[in-house]
Amino acid sequence: MSKQTIGERIRELRESQGLSLDALAMKSKVTRDHIGRLERDESSNPRKETIDAIAHALGADAYYIYTGVLGPNIVYPSQDFSDTFRNLDAYQKRIISKLDKLPSDKHRKAVENMIDAFLYPLK
Repeated sequence: MSKQTIGERIRELRESQGLSLDALAMKSKVTRDHIGRLERDESSNPRKETIDAIAHALGADAYYIYTGVLGPNIVYPSQDFSDTFRNLDAYQKRIISKLDKLPSDKHRKAVENMIDAFLYPLK
């Protein structure tokens, strides 16, 4: 296990993606204050649902956030998405940029899952 705390791993992932606390709060549906408390390790026993939501918003695996250990067969789309995005044509980029305009989280999640399946097929 990593010597980093859960909060340090969340902060490291968030900052590596250039996300503010507010941006992560919006993506994860977890309050900014709660994420701040987690990052400062002021929450000693975070709920699984909270860590799952933050992990999903960061494109990470909750197991990594809990333990600091990367699973051998886990794909982390957000880590290499910027390289993939650069290689997309204009039409594909336009489709991805429209995600925020979808009518609901349910629709966004469905489209994100389809994009992930397309960009990161199981081997």
